[in-house]
Amino acid sequence: MKVGQGPSVTHGGCNHPEVVARIEQIAKSKKIPLQHEAMSSSSGTDTDVIFWTRGGIPSGLISLPDRYMHSPVEVVSLKDLEKIPELMAGFALSLKAGEELKLKFNCCECVW
Repeated sequence: MKVGQGPSVTHGGCNHPEVVARIEQIAKSKKIPLQHEAMSSSSGTDTDVIFWTRGGIPSGLISLPDRYMHSPVEVVSLKDLEKIPELMAGFALSLKAGEELKLKFNCCECVW
């Protein structure tokens, strides 16, 4: 991820495809630059736990690109940071009354 090129959305793993698609739509409609990253089995964030709670809560991971994470000189772009709440608010406002994004499970495998 590149600092200053917009927040990132993660694909795969704990990221529900419909949630990710909606995040992408909101970013496009609000002209928010969005970076994309792939995830393997775990994101290392709370999104993993949320996704599997109560049989599955549709989740999407939006991240702030940074350099030197977990150090005293961590660097982020304030422009990237300001776009994240705008993206999240747009997502929340896009949800319609009664709309549900659900996970469907078949045995131990998630089926979209």
